[in-house]
Amino acid sequence: MKLLFENWRKYLLEMAFESETKTVVGFDFDHTLARTAGGQVAYFDPGLKWRATRGAINPKYFETHSRLFEPGQAPEGGKEARLAPLSDADIKKIMAMPNGPEKKAIIVAQLNCNGENSKVGIEPFWCPSQAQLDFYSVGKSVKTVWYDDPKNIPIGCWSFDFSSRDKLGWENGTPEASVQAPVMIAFKEAVNKMPATEVIILTARTSAVEGQIAEFLRKVGAPPLPSKHIIGCEGCNKGEFLYNEVLVNEKNYNINNLYFYDDSNDNVATIEQYIKKAVDEGLIEGRGIVYKVEKHKGNYKIAAEYEAEKPQDIPELDPEESEDTTGVLR
Repeated sequence: MKLLFENWRKYLLEMAFESETKTVVGFDFDHTLARTAGGQVAYFDPGLKWRATRGAINPKYFETHSRLFEPGQAPEGGKEARLAPLSDADIKKIMAMPNGPEKKAIIVAQLNCNGENSKVGIEPFWCPSQAQLDFYSVGKSVKTVWYDDPKNIPIGCWSFDFSSRDKLGWENGTPEASVQAPVMIAFKEAVNKMPATEVIILTARTSAVEGQIAEFLRKVGAPPLPSKHIIGCEGCNKGEFLYNEVLVNEKNYNINNLYFYDDSNDNVATIEQYIKKAVDEGLIEGRGIVYKVEKHKGNYKIAAEYEAEKPQDIPELDPEESEDTTGVLR
C-alpha cells in the first residue's frame, strides 16, 4: 500500500494540464486503442497471503515457488501454465444467469477457494483475457451478484503475475494491423482539439509499457502525447484514479468535462461510479461520459452519461425598481 501511495504521489506531481484545458478525454489501451495479445499467470493463493497490490502477486513468492509461463512461450527448462478452467464464453454464460443462490454457488465452485473442486484444480493457469481476469480476481461484476448479501462476497483466492505484461504483444502480429480503428478516430479527433481538450492513455499495465505505447502511436501514424499523459498505473482502480488525479487534484486548471473509453465491463462500472460522484460533488461542471468498447472490433457506445445541473439564472432587478431593504411598504 505504501508503494502504491508513493506511485500516486508521483502522478500528482506529473499529471498537469494547461490552464485552457476544459475537457479531458481518456483511453484505455489494451483492446481499446489496440488489439493486444498477452496475459498473466494466476496462482492459487487462499487467504491472499501473497497479494501485493491490486491483485498482483508478491515477487517474493517466486523465491520459494516456480514461475510458470504462457503456453508456448516458456524458456528452456521453464514450465508452461495450463489454460484457464473457464473460457470467456463460459464466464459470459455464468454471468448471464439470474442473480440468486444457484449463480452464487457456481461462482464459488469455479473460484475453488477451498481447493475441493478437482475439475477446477489449484494449479497455476494462463489467464489471457480481461473477462477471465475480472472473474478470477472477483471484480466488480462478480461482487454485484452479492448485492443482497455484501458481507459474504468471496474475497477470491487467485493472485496474478503481471510481469509478462511488461512487453506489448499484438493480436494481429503488428501494431499497424492491430489498431482499433473506430477508437483511433476518436483519439485523433480529441487530440486535434488541444489545448481546450487534453488526452490521456491510462492502462492497468506497469509503467514499463509507457514508452512502448508512445512507440505504438508513432508506428500507426497517430498524434503523439506528452509522456506524462501516458500512464501505466499497475492494476489501479481507474475510476478512483481519474477522480483523485484528474479531478480532485486540479491546480491552475478547471476540468468541466471528462470522457473515457474502455473495453472492460468492470472498468466501465467503476469509472461510471466515480464520474457520477464527481458530477454530484461539482467536480465535473459539464458532462461525464464513459464509452464501452467492443474489444475485437473497436466499435463503441455510451455506457453511462451524467450531466451537471446548470445553475439557474438569477433575474436582475429593474433599475427603476430598486430592492426594498427597509421592510416598509411603498
